[in-house]
Amino acid sequence: MEKILKLRCCRKNTIEIIEGRKTVEYRNYSDFYVNKLAILPATDKKFVPKPYKILHLFCGNVKDSLFVTCEIKSINLDSYNYFIKNKITPPDGMSEKNLVFSIEIEKIIQTNYLK
Repeated sequence: MEKILKLRCCRKNTIEIIEGRKTVEYRNYSDFYVNKLAILPATDKKFVPKPYKILHLFCGNVKDSLFVTCEIKSINLDSYNYFIKNKITPPDGMSEKNLVFSIEIEKIIQTNYLK
């Protein structure tokens, strides 16, 4: 059975993913996400992601809250320079000293979103 990465996400970002306007979910580099996403301690040079294939994003704690389940394309550790070099707008609040985890979404499997 494939391991499922379960993360809480704000409603706006979840809807953007469902509608195809957002294909990458970012998480700040922290001890919590290093333990959740990396096999070894993550550094700029030695990052090995855990073998997640499925991402389940949900909003809130209630049983019928908005969710989306997606296939994961890749999980990466990116620096500020990566965004500048590739002419991508860095996530809000990111500075030159920060690292972020980027979870690239392959395709949507399931959602309970109704327009």
